[in-house]
Order: sequence, then structure tokens, then C-alpha cells
Amino acid sequence: MMIVSGLTQISEKKVAGSFGTQNAFVVEHVDATAEHAEDAWKELMKEYSKKTKYNRKSYTWETNEAKMPTISSKDLNLYMMVTEGNGMTITSVFFDDGMMFLGSDNSEDAIVDINGLLGKYQQLTQKLVIEDELELEENNLKSLEKSLEKLKKENQKLHEQIADYEQKIVEAEDNIITNIDNQQMSEEAINDQKGLIEMIKEKLNVVLAK
Repeated sequence: MMIVSGLTQISEKKVAGSFGTQNAFVVEHVDATAEHAEDAWKELMKEYSKKTKYNRKSYTWETNEAKMPTISSKDLNLYMMVTEGNGMTITSVFFDDGMMFLGSDNSEDAIVDINGLLGKYQQLTQKLVIEDELELEENNLKSLEKSLEKLKKENQKLHEQIADYEQKIVEAEDNIITNIDNQQMSEEAINDQKGLIEMIKEKLNVVLAK
């Protein structure tokens, strides 16, 4: 039997578990990881039972004494198995009332409510998938914003360097003018000194000529 929910497909089939091959409701979770599916299941089961735990030997999430009156007048034991694939996680959910595993062949009146429960499960799983996607993209945005801020700071630093270089150019141009003036003064001093030396030489020559 196949039920199409608002998100993906829920099918009913025989699935092998630690309790043998029994009727199960198989739920597809597109883009979800096993962790998404498990976290959503644990969250959902809090509404019906305080006894949800993972059985490491059977690789099964077990929820005992779940109270779901619209599905069964008896307390239910639920078993959930997870298979993670490429771009999808598949979960198989078993409903055990202590006498039998519920399915279309023996509990037709409960199927609508079972599918409603599993549809809600799909939505919770998808919510976790989208929240993780949102967190990832928000982190990517933060990374892009940090890169932009870094570029802005580099741009500011480059402008400061240009301003510094421009100031140094102005100072160098002023120094060139001062240097030229100093060269002229130095040349004049040299010429004056040469003239003084010539005068002294002439005085010496007058003395030597006597």
C-alpha cells in the first residue's frame, strides 16, 4: 500500500527486524541524514511516551507504552529502524499493540491516523533539514560578510598608504627645492672662497716680488 503525503511517500510493507518480518510503515525523508530522522523521531515520541531509547543490538529505536488512543486503545510499542542512503534517509516504523503489528490488513480504521502521525514525523524531519541548511547558509553569509569587511579594511589601508605616499612626495618636492637652494648657496660660497684664495695668492706674489 502506498500513501502520498504532502512531502514524500509513505509506504506499507513487510520489513525484517529483530522481532522477525512484520508489517511496517516506510517513510522517505529527502535530503535528510540518519541524525535528522532520529532527532525528529525522538522529539515526536516525547508527546506519547517517556520511554524512547536506542537498542544497539538490534539497531532499533524503541518506544514503549506509547499512548495513541486514535490509533489503538492499547498502549503501543513502536520500533523505528533507519537506513541512510544517497540524498535520502528511509525509516521503517512498526506499531505493536502486544498482540499484533498494525497494518491495513488488521487495523484499517487506524491507518489514517498512523499516516497523519508519520506525515507529522516527515515534517519534523524536514524542519531539521531546513534548519541545518539555513544555519549553513547563514554561516556562509557571515563568511562572505567577513571577506567583504576584510576587503574594505584593505581598501582603507591602501588609501592610507596612498595618502602617506602623496605626503611623502610633497615633502620630497619641498626637499628638492630646498636642496637646489642649498646647492646655489654652496656654489656661491665656493666661488667666494676661490676669490678669497686668489686675493691671498696675489698678496703673496707682491711680497715675493720685493
